[in-house]
Amino acid sequence: MTAALILTACGGASTSGSEDVDELTMWARSSTQDYTQALVDAYNETHDTQIALTIVASDSFQQKVGAAAGAGSLPDILASDVVYAPNYAKQSVYMDITDRIASLPFADDLVSAHVEASTFDGKTYAVPHKVDSSFIFYNKDLFAAAGLDPESPPTTYDEIYEAAKAVTALGGDTYGFYFPGNCAGCNAYTSFGVARAAEELPISTDGKTADIDSDALTEWFGLYQRLFADGLVPSGATTGDTTTQQEPFLQGKVAMWPNGSYSIPTVNETVDFEWGYMPLATADGSATGTFVGGDVIGISSTTKNADAAWDFIEWTLEDEAQVDIVAKDGNLPVRVDLSDNEYTAADPRLTEITEGMENGYTPSTLPYGEAINSPNGPWLTAMRGVVFNDDPDALAQGQKAVQTLLDGAN
Repeated sequence: MTAALILTACGGASTSGSEDVDELTMWARSSTQDYTQALVDAYNETHDTQIALTIVASDSFQQKVGAAAGAGSLPDILASDVVYAPNYAKQSVYMDITDRIASLPFADDLVSAHVEASTFDGKTYAVPHKVDSSFIFYNKDLFAAAGLDPESPPTTYDEIYEAAKAVTALGGDTYGFYFPGNCAGCNAYTSFGVARAAEELPISTDGKTADIDSDALTEWFGLYQRLFADGLVPSGATTGDTTTQQEPFLQGKVAMWPNGSYSIPTVNETVDFEWGYMPLATADGSATGTFVGGDVIGISSTTKNADAAWDFIEWTLEDEAQVDIVAKDGNLPVRVDLSDNEYTAADPRLTEITEGMENGYTPSTLPYGEAINSPNGPWLTAMRGVVFNDDPDALAQGQKAVQTLLDGAN
C-alpha cells in the first residue's frame, strides 16, 4: 500500500445513494479491460445510470488508488486485483457491504477465496468481479510440427525442457517456451501455482510468513534459468512485462506460455492455431496447483451514490451477466452454481481449468503489492537473480526482504 493510503483515512462517506444518478465513475485494471468494458457496455445499454469506466495501467494501479484515497477523490466503484483486497478493506478504501451481500440469493455461491480476501474484522468490503486460474498454454500446431504428440503435453520439468528444445529446433524465430521476465505479478501468478502444488505456500494463510526460498520455487525458476540459458526462450523475455507478455504466443512464435484463464478470450479471438491446457505442477508432475486470481469489486468509501453503485455491482453478479456475457466470452463465472453453464461445459479446456481450481491458492497479506507485485520489489529482484544471473542466493535474499515487509505490516 502506498504511503498516501497508509497515512490518510478515507472515512466520512455517505452510506445511502441517490435515487437518480446520471453517471457513476469506475476504475479497473488494464488486465481486465475487455472483460470489464463488456459488462459496462451491456449495463449502459439497458440502464439510465451510465458507468464512466477508466482503465488504469495494472503496474501503476496501487499508486493511483493510494493518491486518490489520500486526496478523497476515489471513483464511485473500484475493481481491484484480489491480492490488494485485504489492504483496501483494512484502510477503508472500500465501503462495508456485508449486509448488501447477505441479501443476495446466491451469496453463498460467490467464489469464497475472493470474499474471504475482502473480509476484515468480520465485515466484507467487496465481491468477486473476475475469477481466473493460472496454467500453461501450449500451441498444438507447433507440437505437431516438432514431432511431439499435441494431445499429450509434457508433465515433468525434464519433459518441458525436451519439448521446448524440439520446438526451438524448428528454426526461424520459433521458440519452445516464453515467460515475461520483467513482470513481478505475472511470475507470482504462475509460480505460486507451482508452490501450491508442492504444498509450500509462498505466503502463509494468515498472511504473516513468507516462503519464497522453497524447493518448489527453486526448481521452477531453475527450469526457467536452464531454458533461457540454452536459448529455448526468446531473448526479449528479459524485458517482457504485463503489456507485452501475450504477443509471442498470440503470434504463434512460442510453444508454451505460463499464464492463465483471463487470456483465453484474447487467445481465442486472435490465434489461428489450436491451443491446449497444461496444469502447473511440481518438477516430477506428481501434483498440480493454481493461483486463483482475478479482481474484486466494491463501492468506494467516499461515494455519495452507494445505492446506485451497488445496483451495478449486483447486476454484474446475476445470471444473465455471468452466463451471457462472462461465460459466453470464455471467462469463468464468479459464482460456483453457474460453473456448469452451457458455454463453460462446451469447452473441455474450461472444464479442466475449473476442476484444477480445486487445488487453488489465493495469497492474502497486507503488503502484497510492495512485497510481490511491485516492479521494484524484492520478489522480482529475486526471480530475475535466479533466472538471468544464475544467482544461487537470490531467493534466500528475497525471502529475507519479503519477510521483513510482512513483519512490518502485521
